[in-house]
Amino acid sequence: MPDFTELREALAELPPPPWTSQYAYIWAPSERGDVFTIAQARGFGYYTGNGHGALGLTIEEAHRRQDRVAKFIIRARNDLPALLAHVDALEALLEMRTKDGWENAKRAEALEVRNAKLKAALIEALDLWEQELLCQHPVLDTEVKTAAFNEDFAPLWRLRALLTAPEKENADG
Repeated sequence: MPDFTELREALAELPPPPWTSQYAYIWAPSERGDVFTIAQARGFGYYTGNGHGALGLTIEEAHRRQDRVAKFIIRARNDLPALLAHVDALEALLEMRTKDGWENAKRAEALEVRNAKLKAALIEALDLWEQELLCQHPVLDTEVKTAAFNEDFAPLWRLRALLTAPEKENADG
């Protein structure tokens, strides 16, 4: 895992959130209770200029881009404590997993392999079921789908969609 000690130390020395911005200026709370300018998103000449390497954008677009940079800086500062808290939580989970030993990891891997085999078998069974239904169903023009045809195949299509959909991350871990 990367060491975030230097980042944590730098964060401790920065003015506290919330930082705000307007017109590319970034303000932070001061120790006296008001705000002060801590940074400015630069680059206006690069955005609007017509010389070598400049972009030649409109003034409005240049302001929009400067504002986007300022908002990114603010978001990074304001969200950094939460991000570091997530890193700490992930490190704790990793440590717990290694404390539990590799036995749990092996069991989880075995279950994943078993589930993949079951899923493949179900998809194969669905293919056979679909072929059987097609043989029993009257021949239809590929453009025409009757209500009976849709009714016969709807459960099959729903199950196939569930089995072949990309896996979603489990929110519980």
